[in-house]
Amino acid sequence: MDTGKMKNMVVLKDLPSNIIDEAIVVLKPNIKVSAGTAPIAGASEYKAGSKDYIINEAQMVISDYLSNMENEKKMKYKDIKNIENKYKILRTALIAFTVLGILNYFLKLI
Repeated sequence: MDTGKMKNMVVLKDLPSNIIDEAIVVLKPNIKVSAGTAPIAGASEYKAGSKDYIINEAQMVISDYLSNMENEKKMKYKDIKNIENKYKILRTALIAFTVLGILNYFLKLI
């Protein structure tokens, strides 16, 4: 395999996740990170451009994605519960109005 055509990649294994077993991170080409910038909180202890810095950044991106996905799942669950509660209230109200309508009809016949 020609190594000149390969992209810069990092493989992350044994991630602390129930969903992801292994992740392959493809790095952007020709990106220079200066030593003064630390886009990740707590990443100042890593040298810019080192493998540890790259792996830490990739793990932070993946964990951020997973947390956002879990938050969306929780929000959908809350929305579904809210809709179910409204459905139950409307169903009982409909049954009550139907019973009242039938009683009203029979009382008018008398």
